Amino acid sequence: MFTRRRLLAAIALVPAVASAHDGHDLSKIEAAVVAKESFSGGLDITLRITNGRDTAVRLEAAYSEIGDILWPDGQEIASQDNREFSFQFDTPDWPGIFALILDFGEAGQGLVTIIPT
Repeated sequence: MFTRRRLLAAIALVPAVASAHDGHDLSKIEAAVVAKESFSGGLDITLRITNGRDTAVRLEAAYSEIGDILWPDGQEIASQDNREFSFQFDTPDWPGIFALILDFGEAGQGLVTIIPT
């Protein structure tokens, strides 16, 4: 029979075990904006994505609330490597701040905040 103390300890361990599951930890993946350029029909953003994990990840898709994004999807980033990706936002108007969601498939999704200046 579970005592109250054991039940609380079991509940506390569940998030630690779940976050340690291989393939679902994006804490070692970093993204930085290295270039941006606006044009009459939209905005180009170049991100440098660094994979500090022990395994490769695949950038499956990218999403944003401001409009369609044009980019070469399905790109792999090797372990302990970095790659640059250009994202073209096909919209003539964009807000002062917006989110870009990077979808790494089974590894999970990560959010990048973009502040065009």
